[in-house]
Amino acid sequence: MGRLEGFAALAGTTGDVSVVNDYLHGASCDIIVRAELHTLSKEKALGEEFFPAEPRSLEETGLGLLPLADLALKILYVTGQMTGFDLAQAMGLPFQAVVSRVLDFLKRERYCETRGASGFGEGAYQYSVTDKGAAKAREVLWRNQYAGPAPVPLADYQKAVRAQGLPQARADQAALRAALGDLVLGDGVVDQLGPALAGRHSLLIQGASGNGKTAVARAAATLLANGTVYVPYAIEAQGEIVLVYDSAVYGGAVASESTPQNHGGARQDGRWVRVRRPVVFLGAELHADALEPALDETSRCYSAPPQVKANNGVLVLDDLGRQASAPATFLARLTHLLEARSDRLVFRSGQHVDVPFEGVVILTTHLDLRELADVALLRRIRHKVSLRAPTFDEYREIFRRACERRGLTYDENALAYLLQRYYVQPKLPLRAADPGEILDRLLDVAAFRQVRPSLATDLLDMACRAYFGSAVDGARVS
Repeated sequence: MGRLEGFAALAGTTGDVSVVNDYLHGASCDIIVRAELHTLSKEKALGEEFFPAEPRSLEETGLGLLPLADLALKILYVTGQMTGFDLAQAMGLPFQAVVSRVLDFLKRERYCETRGASGFGEGAYQYSVTDKGAAKAREVLWRNQYAGPAPVPLADYQKAVRAQGLPQARADQAALRAALGDLVLGDGVVDQLGPALAGRHSLLIQGASGNGKTAVARAAATLLANGTVYVPYAIEAQGEIVLVYDSAVYGGAVASESTPQNHGGARQDGRWVRVRRPVVFLGAELHADALEPALDETSRCYSAPPQVKANNGVLVLDDLGRQASAPATFLARLTHLLEARSDRLVFRSGQHVDVPFEGVVILTTHLDLRELADVALLRRIRHKVSLRAPTFDEYREIFRRACERRGLTYDENALAYLLQRYYVQPKLPLRAADPGEILDRLLDVAAFRQVRPSLATDLLDMACRAYFGSAVDGARVS
C-alpha cells in the first residue's frame, strides 16, 4: 500500500483498513504512515519573521491520525468529560480542520461517545470515553503519559530553530555599558567584550572568584537574548516525546502584537508558545549526563537537555571547573555544538536524533586557562576575556556605589580602616564582590543591635568577621 493510499485508509476514504486494524490490535502508533502532503505545518516567514501557522488539515500536523487519536483518548480519559472545543484547545489544534476528524474516528471505533451539548454545533458536544475506550486509554498511557498539546514533528522543530537565529545584537560601547549597569570593570574589558557580542560568538570569561564573572556573563547574555521566539510544548522524535517548553526557563507566554491579518489571515499553531529568547544558566551542580535528554520514569517522556532549551538564545556555563566532571569534558561537547551547529540526542533505547543549535555559548571559569584545557581545545572558543582583581581606586568606587544602593553614608576614613585592617594586614586580595557582601552583613549586625546602620568601626568589624571568618583572625581588633 502506498503512502498516500495508507493515509487515505486512515481517514476512512478507502476500503483498506489494515493500518487501522494494527492500531486496534495494539500495534505501536509510533510507526505510522506519514502524509506526503505534510508541509512542515505551513510556517510562514514574512521578511525575517518566523510564524508557526495553524494547520489547515490533519495532514499538515505532520503526525497522522493514529497518534492524534492516542493523545485525544488520553486527554479525555484523564479529564473525564469535555467539549470538542475544549479538547481542541487542550491539543493545541483547530477543531474543525483536525480534532473533529479525530473524534469521528474515536466514535466510529466506539472509544468515545457524546453526552449532550453545552451549545450549538459539533464542537459543543460533551465527549467521554466508553469502557472500551478506557481500556484502550490505559494501554496508550502505559506507553507514555503525555497528555498536553500535540507534539511538533522533529523536522518542523529543526526548521523553526534555523529560522529563528539570534538577531544582530546592538553591541556598541553605549549599549554594552548600559547592559553592564553599575559594574566597575578594568580598562579594556568593554573593548574585549564588544566584538564577541557584536559577532554573536562564543565567549570565555576568566578570573578569580568574586570579581564579576557571573555578573558580566549575565549582562552579556541579556544583551544578546533580545526579542521573542517560538518554542513547541513538545517534539516527537523516533516515536519519543521530548518536552521542550519549560516555564522555569522561558517564563510565561508573551502576547503577540501581530494579528492574523499580519500573517495572511493565518492563526498561530497552538502547539507553539511565543516566549522571550532564553538565557539558560548552568553552574557547579552540572554533571555530564545532564546534557542528554532525561527520561521521566513515571511519564515515560523525555525532558529536553539545557542546550536544546537554550536554542535561539544563550547558554551560560558558569564556574567551569567546579563540576564533578573534568572541564575538558564540557568544553569538548560545547565546542562541538558550536562548530557543528547541531547536537546528537541519544535515547535510552539507543536511538538517536540530531537537533540543530542556533545560539551563543558563554563560559566562565576561575581556573588559569592552562589548567582548563589544552591549547587546541581552547582555540575553538572564539573570544576570551580576563577579569582581574580591582585596583584600590576601583574598589573605592565599588564600595561607594554599594553604600549608595543601601542608603549608607559613604565615609573615606571608614574605607581606609577597612582596607588596612582586613586586606593589607592579612594580605588578602581585593575582590569586586566584597563591598556588597560586607555591607549586607553590616546591615544584619545593625538590625540585631537595633542601631542605625553606619560605617562605624565596631559595625564594620562585626561584619568583616562574619564575612571573612578565620582568614582575618590575625588582623582582628582587640
